[in-house]
Amino acid sequence: MKRIVRLFIMMCCLATIHIYAQTGADQVVDFHIEKQGHSDSPIYRAPSIPPVQGYYISLTNTLYLSFSYDMGNVNVTIENTETGEFISEYIPTDSGVQSIPVGTYSRLYVITIVRGDGQQYSADLDIDK
Repeated sequence: MKRIVRLFIMMCCLATIHIYAQTGADQVVDFHIEKQGHSDSPIYRAPSIPPVQGYYISLTNTLYLSFSYDMGNVNVTIENTETGEFISEYIPTDSGVQSIPVGTYSRLYVITIVRGDGQQYSADLDIDK
């Protein structure tokens, strides 16, 4: 029952974020898997889908991260590629959606998420001002 309620809340949050993401420079941030914590032996199956989705809302200059399941605490790093400045935070993933304010100084950011087991996801965020 808890899973159903959590899934319903997460879907409502995603729907709300999607509505806000329809304006101007708002965009979906696509993550890809950088590093997986498994052996190098070949396993023949479909490619993994990252358990995180991102949405940038220009109205609030905020990045929303939506996690498909609880991965524990993850380290999120957002690096400004023009100035070299970065934000690094440990955030919990149990609530489903987390928000991180992003500065307005640059147009290009690199976002990296690292799980406790070393698995790593990354994405580029190009803000059109």
